[in-house]
Amino acid sequence: MVARMQEEILKFSIHRPIYKSMRKTLFVGVIVLPGCFHADADESDSLAQDSESSDTSSTSLSESSSSSSSSSSGSSEAETSDPDFTPDGCYKWSEQVALQDAVGMYDCVEVQPGTWMLGFGVAMPPGKTLRGVSAEASVLRANPASWTFGCCDSVVSDTLPADPAANPFHVSNLTIDGGGVATYDLCCRGYEVENTILRNSRCSALGAAGPGVVARGNLMTGNAQPTQIPEQGLVTCATGGFGGVAEGAAVYSEAQGVDLGSVFENNTIENSYGPALDINGAWGGTFSGNNVYSNAAWAAVSLYGASGWTIEYNTISHPGGPPQPYHPYCATGPAGGQSAGIFLCQDTDINGLTTNDNLIKNNVTSSFYGILSVGADEVQPYWAPRNNTFIGNDVFGSVIGCADDFALGQWLTDVNVWSGNNCAGPPDTGPATF
Repeated sequence: MVARMQEEILKFSIHRPIYKSMRKTLFVGVIVLPGCFHADADESDSLAQDSESSDTSSTSLSESSSSSSSSSSGSSEAETSDPDFTPDGCYKWSEQVALQDAVGMYDCVEVQPGTWMLGFGVAMPPGKTLRGVSAEASVLRANPASWTFGCCDSVVSDTLPADPAANPFHVSNLTIDGGGVATYDLCCRGYEVENTILRNSRCSALGAAGPGVVARGNLMTGNAQPTQIPEQGLVTCATGGFGGVAEGAAVYSEAQGVDLGSVFENNTIENSYGPALDINGAWGGTFSGNNVYSNAAWAAVSLYGASGWTIEYNTISHPGGPPQPYHPYCATGPAGGQSAGIFLCQDTDINGLTTNDNLIKNNVTSSFYGILSVGADEVQPYWAPRNNTFIGNDVFGSVIGCADDFALGQWLTDVNVWSGNNCAGPPDTGPATF
């Protein structure tokens, strides 16, 4: 799986190269797209989820913004007065044709109220729009009885465009339900999703394997939960040996020192069998204003080999639990191996897997460790997160507020900057070092 993932990344401009940070695997997210990403050198992360326990989300998106507007292909004044189209020219889909055919024929497709079962994924051409009447009313669900999963399948995915960020497809006001069998709800590059419920994936709600991924104002719930599927038994992200491991993540992104520029803002992320955000080698993203709670595994926010990220203004509550299981040098801290609200790890510098120049700012985060920055400096003094800035974070409620494995003077003039955090309780106190 590692070899395959490396091959995919070499073809980055054509394929999607990524998946599960501390767990690893790449995903392709469509019917039969080549180029998945759901695995990592030491850990492949596959997420299975309880398609039934999360069927009813605890959070509503009823106040979501009004449906996105998009003109349909071959749009005309006559078309907008046609009962098969909305006033703004969006085709009203209710299984008159296959959904794949509809998104091919029309620039905008609006899924009508109901739960629509899909036997395979839908590949969205660049620039097209797929929306619902509302997230509560319009549901696309992978059919557990007929869905075939592998390394890279997804309920909705891209078509491997040459320049994914140039003309992303759009998803809004919809529920995408993986049914416990679809590896991803939505992936892998060149998409913008908002006001959507993403639930019950086998591995991840969202996959980011290439540039052009933006997710705002969504609810991600119940992803990667082990799920009993009739005639298949217990299905997890690790099922089938496609490179995943049992722990999934609501959001997974993988690369090798490539700046993907992903944006995840103002989402609610809950009840994942794994981190809310798991970054494995992808650089240059933003995770801001998210409400993150009741997820599982080693961290709520996990940055491995990830540089240039901004993690800011998030509210994070993560249960105490075991440490990172796939990178032994990062499975420790001043009080031993425990989970963290925000976790930074570096145990090599090969293939761009460095964890440098990240901004961790103004978060409210609690777990056993509120913030844990750790590496393999036992092997090389520079194999640890360096030149990161931690400013204004509130770690109240953590057993140990902050911990940093990189000491002042450990390597050249490199340093991690800690300022305005309440790491030791009182304001503006620094981290424990080890």
